[in-house]
Amino acid sequence: MQYIAGDPRFHNVKKGMRNIVNVWARKEFVNLKRAYSAKVPVPMPIHVKGNVLVMEFIGDDGTPAPTLNTCTVTHKHYLEVLKAVSKLYKAELVHADLSEFNVFLHKDKILLFDFGSAVDIAHPHADQFLTRDISNINRFFSKKGVKVYDLDTTMKKVKKE
Repeated sequence: MQYIAGDPRFHNVKKGMRNIVNVWARKEFVNLKRAYSAKVPVPMPIHVKGNVLVMEFIGDDGTPAPTLNTCTVTHKHYLEVLKAVSKLYKAELVHADLSEFNVFLHKDKILLFDFGSAVDIAHPHADQFLTRDISNINRFFSKKGVKVYDLDTTMKKVKKE
């Protein structure tokens, strides 16, 4: 709920589970559209109705693209993720749930997905969420043996690029 309650774009959300689920789908769609418009590598958003969100399929011949957690990754992939996070930040969004499980690797390119938790940078916890996103990415790539930037350097890169 903290991802909706603090987001100024969704300040007038009514209580109730059914309404929250529908708002969550709409929120994910709006976030995905903003990211897509900003040329962040994400699946193309197509439509949302009720609690159903339709977006571009990422994969080949009906098989979904793998997520980073199942792939061999390189420093190039690390830099691509940071560039995507930076573009997202320039679009005034923070993913707020970024990890190796929310990044596809398709045709040697990364695509971010799962934008239900994403928040506007005006959200009171946006910086905290961004720090967590970057920490998650740094932890994952470091564990895979990829050289990563320290957290402060990475935060500065993301906010400036």
